[in-house]
Amino acid sequence: MRHLETCDSRCDVVVSPGVEPRPAASSTYRLGTAHVLRVLGPLVIGLGFVWVVIAFTGLPDLVLVVLALVTVIVVAATAVLLLRPPRVLLLTAAGYRVSLVRGAGEPVAGWAQVESVDTRRVGDAVSLVISLEDGRSTVLPLTLLGLRHLEAQREVHERLNAAHGYRRLDWS
Repeated sequence: MRHLETCDSRCDVVVSPGVEPRPAASSTYRLGTAHVLRVLGPLVIGLGFVWVVIAFTGLPDLVLVVLALVTVIVVAATAVLLLRPPRVLLLTAAGYRVSLVRGAGEPVAGWAQVESVDTRRVGDAVSLVISLEDGRSTVLPLTLLGLRHLEAQREVHERLNAAHGYRRLDWS
């Protein structure tokens, strides 16, 4: 069942018929630190190895200057990526967007298109599988999200429920 959503004049509140208004804020889930280190660690180690080799070979000053510049750039990029890893999952009131995942299937969809959300093993990884009404799906390996994978699963379910007008029963 589809619900039409409207947006007030400021577009900071999304309203579905018969549902409490909810903030339209987005949530960003970034690549886990372990995956960033897995990619950048060998690069930094390799660069250190190059410095050791150059120290014993006595190359010209121009080579040392170029290598120093490359080192500064690599160390700065490593620091930036460790402090702010790339975005993997963006959740908004309207839908979701998966980035940087090869073979994820459908990277962008609205909550109204989602038929079901399931957690299951796909290949070697436990993944969040979002099935769409038209048979397409999105597969997101949860290990990419690091320690925030449970939070992401919970929020996907909450946003999907809110988009379809479902709410928890209050037994008090």
